[in-house]
Amino acid sequence: MREEPRFKAVLATAYVPERAMQTKALATSYKDQLSLEERVAGLSLFWAEARHGFAHFDNVPALNWDKVYMEYLSKVIAARDTREYYRVMLQLAPLLRDGHTNIYPPRELMAEFFSKPPLDTALAAGKVYVRGVHSASLAARIQVGDEIVSIDGQPVAQYAEQHVAPFASYSSPQDREVRLYTHQLLAGAAQQAVRLGLRGRDGVLREESLARSGWTDWQAPAPFSFRMLAGDVAYVDIRHLESDEILESFRNALPQIMQAKALILDLRYNGGGNGEDGLRILGHLSAQPIPVAASYARIDSAVVRARSGNYFHWLPIGGGEPYRHTQKHPFTGPVVLLTGPQTYSAAEDMVLSFRAMQRGVTVGAATGGSTGQALHFPLPGGGNARICVKRDLLPDGGKFVGLGIAPQIAVQATLDDVRAGRDPVLERALQVVSQ
Repeated sequence: MREEPRFKAVLATAYVPERAMQTKALATSYKDQLSLEERVAGLSLFWAEARHGFAHFDNVPALNWDKVYMEYLSKVIAARDTREYYRVMLQLAPLLRDGHTNIYPPRELMAEFFSKPPLDTALAAGKVYVRGVHSASLAARIQVGDEIVSIDGQPVAQYAEQHVAPFASYSSPQDREVRLYTHQLLAGAAQQAVRLGLRGRDGVLREESLARSGWTDWQAPAPFSFRMLAGDVAYVDIRHLESDEILESFRNALPQIMQAKALILDLRYNGGGNGEDGLRILGHLSAQPIPVAASYARIDSAVVRARSGNYFHWLPIGGGEPYRHTQKHPFTGPVVLLTGPQTYSAAEDMVLSFRAMQRGVTVGAATGGSTGQALHFPLPGGGNARICVKRDLLPDGGKFVGLGIAPQIAVQATLDDVRAGRDPVLERALQVVSQ
């Protein structure tokens, strides 16, 4: 059968889309020096995929994507080695202003760009401070609440704008702050220490030089935590939705949650993952179907362009039908959802569904404003890229990508709060559920 000419012809036709769209020839392995052809091909592939599929060009109305291509063509041609090439490419994706659109260097170069000490930093009221120390040995030198006033001898804001901002892909102003002052502020080459100018609680200035690698006692925060608070309030902190263990942990806590008078669900530091798991968790809070985002994809027809000019045509996908679950005996007490600019992607989808359910109140700060389906593809030299190709709207058609979802009750922590060990967002949530 497989040797029959007609079968071969049908099979060949079936593989036409794969042959036309595949980029395997561009997925070359790592080497210190990429050829000119490889460098240009990588740029051209990212530019073309974005041109034909990127879902949020309206968020960068002044961007001339063709002009960007010509400008970056000369830059990638001039790149002397693979490291310099990816340093150029890492500045390309941020021009699209989308947190789900990124370029990543090869595995061999990750330590050159993204190594950092075990510190969690943040910006509040114009001050950059240490929010967490994830190493016992480092905690002997740096304390939560220390203000960062300079990095490598530069004022911290100047350093962030010069050395971090060009490489930060973000969707909203609050997302930009997180990228600059939390996720990427201290990132750099593994072999280069970073010098921090610090001001402690006593107001005294000091300097610490921190290695970006070699920390053997790094302890990341738990991805899931549960505890009972005063007043018989259940508190659940979920840091991501990337594994089945998160959903399993939530279900293990359900017997106690069901007996609680109220529930506080903390998504302030949740970067997303599997949106289906988020809906399953919300399914334990209501017996009703759960509203979801309205989703669209671009379907640009060359024939229509030839006849009528350039415009985007949006195809509804997923139907926007509510998520139907089988939970018949949900938790019925008051619920408060805590949000912030690090509430991202699938976690942000949870927030929009929770708001549409009218199940409770959101407290904190606006979410990051970035979600969607990314198209992943390899780049020459072992790098890879992704481009957001799905456009999500609120269930009522409103826009939130590029803006974020504002909380119903806005509360922001200050440096004084951090130094005093206070969590004003959680405190306000406890006030809400006690009313």
